Amino acid sequence: MEVQKTEKTEKSEKETHNKIDDFDNFEIDEDASRCSNGIITSNSDERLDIKIDLHDFDIEYKVFDHILVLFGKRKHHSNTSSPEKGRRYQAFVRPILLSPDMNSDKIVKEVENGIIHIKVPKNGTFKKLLVSYN
Repeated sequence: MEVQKTEKTEKSEKETHNKIDDFDNFEIDEDASRCSNGIITSNSDERLDIKIDLHDFDIEYKVFDHILVLFGKRKHHSNTSSPEKGRRYQAFVRPILLSPDMNSDKIVKEVENGIIHIKVPKNGTFKKLLVSYN
């Protein structure tokens, strides 16, 4: 059975496609996308800066083949005598891809006012190239 398209259904399909096209044209907020779970990253010509604002978490990092992996964990013990007392454990793992020009051997980790700042310096081996077409 073949369905005949009427002018009304064609108009409805066109409106639906226009709405989908409008949805596809939204912009991504770069600042919001760099901030996830208390982790803020910024990238400059000199280094990659990672700031972690996760109070009460113990943060460690390891590097595996140009991937910086952040590990965070926190234990919470309840000191009340209520029946709901107990222990709570939270943990996360966050991988961050490092570009080949980053020097993972010289990573610096600093802690100030509960904010952990990880600095990954760049080698400077990659430079921005301006390509022009005549």
